Amino acid sequence: MKEIGLPMIAKPDNGVGAAATFKLETEDDINHFKQEWDHSTLYFFEKFVTSSEICTFDGLVDKDGKIVFSTTFDYAYTPLDLMIYKMDNSYYVLKDMDPKLRKYGEAIVKEFGMKERFFHIEFFREGDDYITIEYNNRPAGGFTIDVYNFAHSLDLYRGYAAIVAGEEFPASDFETQYCLATSRRAN
Repeated sequence: MKEIGLPMIAKPDNGVGAAATFKLETEDDINHFKQEWDHSTLYFFEKFVTSSEICTFDGLVDKDGKIVFSTTFDYAYTPLDLMIYKMDNSYYVLKDMDPKLRKYGEAIVKEFGMKERFFHIEFFREGDDYITIEYNNRPAGGFTIDVYNFAHSLDLYRGYAAIVAGEEFPASDFETQYCLATSRRAN
């Protein structure tokens, strides 16, 4: 903690979204984290990035690790803000992807060497550059695959089944569209 300095983020190795994530800005925050920590969950500590713009590079790789589908969406609010401030969630699929984001995302996927799986990579957008937040060997959560299906006029469930069965990923014949997903908290 001394090496990184405040403010910082404490995020569990096995977390999804911002669950069990702590923003540490003061000694009181650190003491609160120590009280809440179960002493068995591994945590990563990272310098806090003040950007409120988060985007993704998401997709699917085939049996050879080749990206057969990729897309991007922007969050209306950061997952941490959603958790802390109990906000309603919204995100939207973009029609076009920044070539720099695509380049970074493709390099990360290649480096991890995954095969026959979805991936979901989150980035902070800082001006015209990106800071990687996390890499997940799974699709984005909730009903996001359905959102992708609407935006790209395809069936990712069928596409995933095809690549696992050794078949070609079925391409869409339609132009990508914007697609907004929003949800509301029960309380």
